[in-house]
Amino acid sequence: MNTRNLMRCLWMLPIALLFTQCNKLEETVYSQTTESVFFASQKDVTAALTGMYRPRQACCGGYGQSGTMVLNGTSDEGNGASQWGDFPKLVFTASVGGEGEIYQWWTSSYAAIAGANLIIDNEAKILAIDNSAAGQAFAKAAIGEAKFWRALNYFELVQMYGGVPLRTTQTKRADQVNIPRNTVDEVYTQVIQDFKDAEVNLPATAPKGIVKKWAASAYLAKVYLTRKDYTNALAKANEVINSGAYTLAPTFADVFDITKENGPEDIFALQFVNVDQQGTRFASLSGWGITSVDPSLYPKFAATDSRRAVTFTDPTNPASNQGKWLFPGNSGDNQPNNFIIYRYADLVLIKAEAENEVSGATIAAYTEINKVRNRAGLPNLTAGLTKDQFRDAVLNERNLELALEQIRWFDLKRTDRLKSTLIAAGRPWNDRYFLFPIHQIEIDASNGVLTQNPGY
Repeated sequence: MNTRNLMRCLWMLPIALLFTQCNKLEETVYSQTTESVFFASQKDVTAALTGMYRPRQACCGGYGQSGTMVLNGTSDEGNGASQWGDFPKLVFTASVGGEGEIYQWWTSSYAAIAGANLIIDNEAKILAIDNSAAGQAFAKAAIGEAKFWRALNYFELVQMYGGVPLRTTQTKRADQVNIPRNTVDEVYTQVIQDFKDAEVNLPATAPKGIVKKWAASAYLAKVYLTRKDYTNALAKANEVINSGAYTLAPTFADVFDITKENGPEDIFALQFVNVDQQGTRFASLSGWGITSVDPSLYPKFAATDSRRAVTFTDPTNPASNQGKWLFPGNSGDNQPNNFIIYRYADLVLIKAEAENEVSGATIAAYTEINKVRNRAGLPNLTAGLTKDQFRDAVLNERNLELALEQIRWFDLKRTDRLKSTLIAAGRPWNDRYFLFPIHQIEIDASNGVLTQNPGY
């Protein structure tokens, strides 16, 4: 357990600071932490960094419930529903109950961005309290981490909702509340710049569970791949791979072994502990039967593929639930499993894909995809594939390697296969499903400044 985990009880403090300036209290307040007196020590900064992650950890707008239901459920991997949407049937609207998972994803993302903005806006204070002899390394790393987290959240938002309002400073006045949507290109420009800034300021090495500069570089590779800028995607992937900062875990099971968390494959993992209900709920979601695995996923795995035994709770049952985040002896809420948002196998396959797009199915492209296949106990990929065939092979490998890790929907969308794949899976497609709806609550609250996505 790293220092951040020990301070998790402090998460409410920096998040609370985001709202104190909007309150008009009649009574005299004799003791209250405000932004004006915060960031007086490195401990304050660490508390703020911990707090900015909390919205994406908490139920129900984080990677647990919302991510599992929405991103897995609307791909061809998930099979389940909630009271706010029958996601596999693509039944969701902009006006369901205010606590729907799609809405929760939106609000938790912006809460996380607000936490990052709190830190970024106080850069001068944070630099001033860092008297270290290492060129203000602590302060720069803090700012870099906040920009990394802001970029990650906007990267997910722009893929899911299209152009969204860009908030790069704290909201402090009424006239800053309702702002229009930025364009997709404007959001991506901010995402790339934030990841570049993080890359410059984050350390090249760090304790387990703490973000390194290579995580920002790896995300740049993924952003460029999503934008079909394959040359830059390949260059960034190569930088990370050549750095030696990460390696594949010895076995696929090791990646999700609770005793081996923050292992060599984790590029970025959201940290959880089972203290004061700060754990995950992945297993309980499966137990409720609302986030089960679509049976069509099971036969995609060869019998010799070691990933099948880890991906499913019952490796002999195509209808069994996901098994990657189970915690022995506890099938309910509040499990200590970290959630790996980005891991090295993903990046290795990004390099294989980008290499193929730039130069075709080269030896280098085969080398990368075979690393992943061989670890799973599979032979090398068939030699002599065309560029199109290799592209299909990489997407299939990503499906098997990263199954149920909330990545498939993004992969299908960026490769222009979301519509065709979901139609083939028997889903009732409508072109509005290329984007998720912005909840009507947000539209109404903005007095019409915020516009809805087409078809909702």
